[in-house]
Amino acid sequence: EWISAKFCDKIVFVNNADREYAIKNKLISRKKAVTIFNGIEIPKVQRKKVVKGFKDFFVIGSVSRFSKQKNVVNLINIAIKVCQKNKKIKFVFIGDGEQYSICQKLVKEAEMEKRILLKGWLLNVIEWLQNFDAFILFSKWEGLPISILEAMSVGLPIIASDIKGNNELVSEENGILVQVNDVVGLENILSGLPQRKDDLTRWGENSKKIVDKKFNLHAFVKKYEKIYNEI
Repeated sequence: EWISAKFCDKIVFVNNADREYAIKNKLISRKKAVTIFNGIEIPKVQRKKVVKGFKDFFVIGSVSRFSKQKNVVNLINIAIKVCQKNKKIKFVFIGDGEQYSICQKLVKEAEMEKRILLKGWLLNVIEWLQNFDAFILFSKWEGLPISILEAMSVGLPIIASDIKGNNELVSEENGILVQVNDVVGLENILSGLPQRKDDLTRWGENSKKIVDKKFNLHAFVKKYEKIYNEI
């Protein structure tokens, strides 16, 4: 990146943390560094539970690769403990990856196949998001996760690890940030979510407002057009 910066007119970062890091460490001059947040098309949908067996549960969902980066094995172990503690909570994990079979084994050994659903790779993610009550991403590192933006776009409260990228999308306005090594804290937060109805409603409403205002696809395209036109 330091070498390529010498030949570039602009370098675009998807979050402010990486941009400031690059500038501070003299990898790139400030005048060349630009942040353009990822943008998504806002779906015209309403949250509603239509999946059989979901209506009687508080459903916490996640969409990610089953990889070390996404911290999914730790999250599955936390989900097992949460389900043992609160009988009205159900988890749905959408995605695939090298740690998928490990997670399958953990869920099976805990006899939680009916409460922790591993759906694999799906194309109709937005339809599933509509059935969730809250969204979680407990990654160890990120850029600016599209999965959180998509969850926000349907009005979901967000629980996420307090890392760069995540903490530019999630705050006390639309959810909770948790230290990535605080597994006990996350377990307690998730177990108590169903009782926080007022907070959940406020977080969900704010999620949708934030993504509408700051992370919509139209604004994303316009910012790139502006850069190209200036160059």
